[in-house]
Formats: sequence, structure tokens, C-alpha cells
Amino acid sequence: MQQPKRGSTPSFAPVFLLCSERSGSNLFIRLLDSHPEFCGPPPSHLIRTLALNMTRFGDIKQDASAWERLLDVSARIMENQLGVWQSSLDVRTLSQSATERSVRGIIAAIYDAEACAQNKTRSVIKENRIHAFLPYLISAFPDARYVWVVRDPRDMALSWKQSANHPGDVRRGTQIWQQDQLRFRQIFGYLAPSERILRLRYEDIVQTPESSLVELCKFLGVTYDPAMLGFHEKKDTKANAGRIANWENLAKPLLSDNTEKFRAGLTKEEIAHVESVCATEMLAHEYVLTGEPQASEQAQQALEAQQGAEDLTLQWRALTQAEQSIREGRQQVIDYINTLPIRFTS
Repeated sequence: MQQPKRGSTPSFAPVFLLCSERSGSNLFIRLLDSHPEFCGPPPSHLIRTLALNMTRFGDIKQDASAWERLLDVSARIMENQLGVWQSSLDVRTLSQSATERSVRGIIAAIYDAEACAQNKTRSVIKENRIHAFLPYLISAFPDARYVWVVRDPRDMALSWKQSANHPGDVRRGTQIWQQDQLRFRQIFGYLAPSERILRLRYEDIVQTPESSLVELCKFLGVTYDPAMLGFHEKKDTKANAGRIANWENLAKPLLSDNTEKFRAGLTKEEIAHVESVCATEMLAHEYVLTGEPQASEQAQQALEAQQGAEDLTLQWRALTQAEQSIREGRQQVIDYINTLPIRFTS
């Protein structure tokens, strides 16, 4: 395995994706991963897990046991990945590869290793709920750039409804979209003056891909490469598409008609619910409301009862045994982190 170059950490300047789940985030990563300069591995959720639990690891710089604990947790997170990575760092090689004794050093080492394995120079990273740990990202990676991809919430809600491994239904998907877009809009306001963020609509990416990708590449300071549209032909893309049910469309060319599916897939009551919750943000992104009337009180109660039942269990649905095993392994790591005492260090 090719190791990252020593001294690479200080210049580590990734591209972070801001996107709600079931909104085209994995497609976006695959598109940019097909550019000769960018490495976009499947989501690891490493950064979110570490960033939100930094007060549980102890004094990493001064305490050897705290550093070993962080290395162990990081390696275990990477061992339980849904997607296929070409690189692999155990505790020993991760410690050797990190150019600084910090969470930042570990993150850079892991993503640099994957970039080197693919002969790439830059990393693009997907993490869910980035708004929850944005202060850490801005502090740790001051040269990072951000791309915000937004999708019609009615199609996102439909995708959430049909997903085998997303707990909840239309109401839950709607709630997450509304909360995410509000916070992403705030982040846009923070970063726009420094020209560190770009907003793209999923619908524009699939319907006018070349012009959207030219705009993206210009923002990132690289030249557009037509190979980006051949993402579905890459070996690792096909491997990941066959591994996870929700990723199966990644093995296909861009689906230009993969918009407004909600018109056939959602009920009128569901459409009305999404629009009533998300109207302000939808209009800001130029999504046209259908004007469906508000759901009747009886229909609204049925939706609430359905969501209530989902919230009681939040069970993953219809997962393969392999995927269930990976998710259980990841949860075990989270459970372990939650047993660690909270430590405030200088």
C-alpha cells in the first residue's frame, strides 16, 4: 500500500460536501472522484464521530494512552465501512502516517492514504450533519472548500420513504431536509464572503451536467474533465453499487429524468405536508409549489401515527446480513466511545 508523504498534513485542504441524505450526495462524490485530481471515497463518518466526541479522548498531545485510544477508535471506525476503500491503516501504520498528534492529523493521514492509493492529489469528503461540527472543520481545515448540493425535498422524502435502511418515513425525511437546509443556508452566509462555498441543485447536475460540472471545477480551481461523466464505468463505483442497495444507481449513467418522481410516488397529503413544512426554503431554491391543499385532519393524524410508530423502533429495514453486520460493528464503536468519561484538558 502506498503511504502518504510525510509533511502532507499542514497542506491538507479537502472539499466538504453539504447535503442531506438521499439527495444525491453519493452521486456527487462519484462525479468528482472521476476527476483526475480528486479522490472521493465512500463516506466514512469518521470526522463526525471524532469531532463530536473530542472531550472523551483525553489529552492526546501529552497522554500516550489517550493517543493510543484515539488511534484504536479511528482504526475500528475504518474497519467497519459500508463502502470499499483501496487503502487500509491499522493502529501502527496510522500512528506512523499521522504527521501531528491530533484528530486533524489522523483525518489527514487516512484521506491522504486513500488519495495516494488512487494516485490523486486532493480529497472530497461526505459527512452527514456537517452543520453540527462546522466550527471544528473551519478551525482544523482553514483552507477547505465547501459545496452545498440541494435536492427537491419532495423527491428526497420519496427516496427516504422507499429506502431500505433509513428509519422513518415522509415526515422524518421532510423534517431532516428542512433542518439541514436552514443550517446549510446559515453556513452559506458565513462562507460566501470568502468565496469558499458553492451551491448546486441536484436537478441541474442531472439535467445539465456539463455546465454544472464546469461551474464546479472552476470553483475548485481545476479544469473540467469529460471523464467525470463516466463515473459509472469505474471499477470501484461498480463494486460499491453492488454492495449497498441504495447505491445501485451509481453503476448507471446520469439519470436525467430522475426528478419530480414525487408526483407519482407521494400521496397528495404527503406532498402537501412536505410543502407546508419546507415552503420557505423551497422557494429560496426556486422549487415550484404544487399548491396541494393541506391534508385533512384525519389524513394528518394518520401521518403522525405512522411517524410515531417509526419513531418507537427506528429499525433498519430489509438489510442484507453483511450490511447489518457492518452497521452493528460501527454501532459498537459508538457505544464504546459513549462509555468513555468526559475529560476537559487544556
